[in-house]
Amino acid sequence: MNVELLADEVQACFSEIHRDVFEGDPVSNPNLRVEVVAASEAGPGPVVVVVTPWTVNAMVFPVDTAAEERLPATFRLAGSARRVLANEIEGLGRYLSVNLIPDVSTFTDQDEARAAAAEMGGVFLTQLTAAWEEGSVENPSRRDLFKRLGGGPGSPEPETPSPPRSAEDRPPSRRDELS
Repeated sequence: MNVELLADEVQACFSEIHRDVFEGDPVSNPNLRVEVVAASEAGPGPVVVVVTPWTVNAMVFPVDTAAEERLPATFRLAGSARRVLANEIEGLGRYLSVNLIPDVSTFTDQDEARAAAAEMGGVFLTQLTAAWEEGSVENPSRRDLFKRLGGGPGSPEPETPSPPRSAEDRPPSRRDELS
């Protein structure tokens, strides 16, 4: 997938959403406009960071369902857990979205929003890359973990539960001492 073309499509799509839904809405910051701040390739697929007058999001376009399923359900950004949400927009297709900056109301201009989005986008991309590499079955330690969990070579013997103790076998309790 051509990342520059995707960035242009995201820009056009979210500009249309702004015009049709958020223009004049009180949650929309009138000092901001829709702008794709970054677009790059990552392990699961293209990633686009977009500033809008109502939020700043990272959008991940997984190359397939398997790539989507390997990603964590949340990312920790700016001290809080940010959920990964699946969405689909006609013209863009299916993507995963992470809200990088939920409240854009305090930004006084586009430059300030762009700088914050670029910084948070960089943090997100670093975490995304680490999560992708950690979840990769090409990672030998991860492969060994799956083998062990799946009962493959090197997996521990399954634990057998101990039979319940009879009254004679169990250690005395405080209740026994009092009776």
